[in-house]
Amino acid sequence: LSKRLLGCYGGNRFPTPNIDAFARESVKFEQSISQTTSTLGAYASILTGTEPEKHGLNAEWGRFPEGVLTLPVYLSAKGYDTNLITSETELNLPQLGVTQLFKSREESHCNPAQDGSITLRSFKKNWRAANLQKPQFTWIQFFDTHPPSLPPAEISRKFYSGDPTQK
Repeated sequence: LSKRLLGCYGGNRFPTPNIDAFARESVKFEQSISQTTSTLGAYASILTGTEPEKHGLNAEWGRFPEGVLTLPVYLSAKGYDTNLITSETELNLPQLGVTQLFKSREESHCNPAQDGSITLRSFKKNWRAANLQKPQFTWIQFFDTHPPSLPPAEISRKFYSGDPTQK
């Protein structure tokens, strides 16, 4: 869904009252640029504040970097409740190392992914049940279907020399 269609970004062709209401109470980004073409690598950049060259996760197939300070771990140490709510079953795999960063999590109810409305309902349910006397940090991961997007070969070779389709 392009942001230009959302009411909170000025769109008026299609009504988006629920997203608009959520946006009024949230941090809304006017511009964002991904650090990498891989989803997990982009998550690592967002949650560590470092570039892929530093955290080392440059492909879809890998593990979240260990020993790199992450926002949820930092905030947890400062007294925040940290929560992860996901649309994708895959993101909850222990070998990816993402779920261990959060105190609590609500996993996807569908395999491989669930509709974003289900994920949003999970967030609302968890938010109502949360101890709001403590500050909260919640990472809500929505699944967006897309074809594989790979960087040009000369750039890929700098970071990964194997065949990503092979285990």
